[in-house]
Amino acid sequence: MIIGITGLNAAGKTEVAKFLERKGFLYVSANKVFSEEAKRRGLTTDRSDLIKVANQLREELGGDAFIIKAEEIFKDAFGKNDIVIESIRNPKEIEHLQRYDDFYLIGIKASIYKRYERAKARARDKEVKSFEEFKKSEEKELFSSNPNAQQLLKCYEAIDYEIINEGTLDELFEKIDVLLEIIKEIKTPLQRYENTYFTLYKFDNKIIKRPFKHKYYLNIAKEVSSRSTCLNVRFGAIIVKEDQIISTGYVGAPRKVLSSLDRGYCLRRQLNIPSGQRYELCRSVHAEQNAIINAARAGVSVLNSRMYFWGARYGDNGMLKLINGLPCFICKKMIINAGIKQFISHDKKGRIKIYDVEEWQRFWSEHDMLEDVNVYK
Repeated sequence: MIIGITGLNAAGKTEVAKFLERKGFLYVSANKVFSEEAKRRGLTTDRSDLIKVANQLREELGGDAFIIKAEEIFKDAFGKNDIVIESIRNPKEIEHLQRYDDFYLIGIKASIYKRYERAKARARDKEVKSFEEFKKSEEKELFSSNPNAQQLLKCYEAIDYEIINEGTLDELFEKIDVLLEIIKEIKTPLQRYENTYFTLYKFDNKIIKRPFKHKYYLNIAKEVSSRSTCLNVRFGAIIVKEDQIISTGYVGAPRKVLSSLDRGYCLRRQLNIPSGQRYELCRSVHAEQNAIINAARAGVSVLNSRMYFWGARYGDNGMLKLINGLPCFICKKMIINAGIKQFISHDKKGRIKIYDVEEWQRFWSEHDMLEDVNVYK
């Protein structure tokens, strides 16, 4: 497996990486890669110079420059050895590493007050003089309009797991051990979906798993999908506004109409219609459409809401296989016109995906719909 670690300064990233190294993982350090480059350019290895070098490399090679360099140095290990990479600071690094099926991103979190005390205690952070300076320096790393600079907030939004590190090192390492056992049990995309996206806490000698908010809502959409009456797929959608579910929908026949499940055959198959074509010749209304329609029936506005979608297709053996959870061409247009601002789903590998509807609108304005049609065939 490849474990990536992200988090703010002094959260505990290095301690986790060293712990995994002791367990046999190859330790790939951003600090080491950028330190070597800093020396080559005649700079110091102070934190400020390392950030400068990292940003320069990203300007030259792209946002995933660190991973490109790491793959060059450790080319015989990627895809073959257990690797821990510390620290991930740009979303393009994550996109690059997601090419590996066994890549998991861990976010290490601690309060700013705890991290400030840790930073002051570290020899390499002697330049930290006050809490305000620490806070101001940190804010520069959180977000940048430059896509190749450090964007820790966006990286943290993409984590698979979150570890709260407010206690002792032993407690931190215990959580990592639990996490490793969970990851080792993942064999399929569906298992990946089910066993990712949660925060690990420790309370009264118990490890507690709390799902991320997006996973919480997707799990509800998954449960909604169990009511599907399509013989080929299970799709469920919910609409959430101001952290409250306002509508649900699953793929199924119109109200008071016999479904494919009731009749025992698929109309589209009877007509030999290829998958992804002629959606109007189907008994079912799509989950996304039903969620929007049901909100309208109840007189509830979906403007500026989020839609969560969970979907799987039945395989030849009757087992469910995750799909790339994207709306069909018709549903996409309805989502845009309904004023829904985000579409949250998953891909066929079990990773959560977040789509901004404004980006869909912008793409269609700049490239026309024709370039998007093949996605839905």
